[in-house]
Amino acid sequence: HQGFTYEQCLDPNYQLEKLIAPVVEEAKNWGSFPVIAAGGIWDKKDIENAISLGASGVQMGTRFIGTFECDASEEFKSVLLASKEEDIELIKSPVGYPARGVRTNLLNLVDKRMGPKINC
Repeated sequence: HQGFTYEQCLDPNYQLEKLIAPVVEEAKNWGSFPVIAAGGIWDKKDIENAISLGASGVQMGTRFIGTFECDASEEFKSVLLASKEEDIELIKSPVGYPARGVRTNLLNLVDKRMGPKINC
């Protein structure tokens, strides 16, 4: 999940680049610990930018899904690797929070509230 409301996900003031410095400043009020930037970190430029804004480090996830080391299914990897930017959508997840996903038949069913039942 995105950690924001749907509207905040689209608001430029809630983009990672705008949030790092204020979070780093607030963290100083609570002690000495690292602030790790995560979400949308894709390459060296993104890492350097996050560090320059005050982050102690970054977390990268999606970037590595297609690797041999990732235990995601080959089908999932294929869908993700074949997707284009326009295939990625902000959706309402089954639990109601905004999430990003690749437009697939599953997402079409979720939109219609006809997706498979999931017990969390």
